[in-house]
Amino acid sequence: MGCIGRIGCLVVLLIGGAVGYWLYGDRVPSLVSQSVERTADGVSRAAEKVSERLDRPSSEEAEMGSTTGSTREPAVREGTAARSEGSRWVRLGSGVARSADPLRPFRASDAPAYVTLDAGQLAVVLAPLRAALPPSAGRAEIAIDDDRLLLRTIIARRDFAGSGALGALIGATLDGVDTLEFAGVFEPVRPGLSQYRIQSLSVGAIEIPSRLIPPIARKVRQVTDRAQRAKDSLATVTNVAGVADDALPVRLPPIVSDVRVVNGRATVYRNVVRRSR
Repeated sequence: MGCIGRIGCLVVLLIGGAVGYWLYGDRVPSLVSQSVERTADGVSRAAEKVSERLDRPSSEEAEMGSTTGSTREPAVREGTAARSEGSRWVRLGSGVARSADPLRPFRASDAPAYVTLDAGQLAVVLAPLRAALPPSAGRAEIAIDDDRLLLRTIIARRDFAGSGALGALIGATLDGVDTLEFAGVFEPVRPGLSQYRIQSLSVGAIEIPSRLIPPIARKVRQVTDRAQRAKDSLATVTNVAGVADDALPVRLPPIVSDVRVVNGRATVYRNVVRRSR
């Protein structure tokens, strides 16, 4: 029995290791790289401390050094505050006043090929993204973070996990709600349709493994599609051809062809309609 018990424990460990690698194996290279960088930083800091001890500054220099240090810290804080402000959350569909149409330049006779928008203006253009979320989704907000668009909402757990294997993996139950925060980019599918490719996903404070993003996205689309069909038997809002497994479809305004987020700003491109001769 002792031998059989040891073999059983070994099998359990192997299975657990395999499941863990399947979920997080794609992060191993980055984790190793981060560990090496942290080790190198630690060695560098230790060398600096030894150098400082061997070369003690005078009291006047020490006072100047403390003054310099006190002036540098607020600069770091200002940079952090600026980054936070650049990633401010805006309610989807109501970022700016209705009278301020972000796409008005596209309707002029000399319309530009694109316009650059901030998060508040983009929230108006991307109002159709709300239709890609289930009815249980509460207040939906977006923010711009460098080259990605962030999307967060509160949603019923059954609408993104359910009671099957996926729900068991992320520890979800049928009852209750949770906060979903997406980060991703836009890709055009065809005229009038874009897709929001989800690159990372968090449920509450838990980051979901990238391998589980496609099944969660499919679950959200299925629930949304059923709800839309219950209202309109002809509705086909979410399960549309050409949309990737890890994406949410977005019906763009007819005048828009594409949306790109780069360096904390959003660029919306005009849809050029070619007239046949």
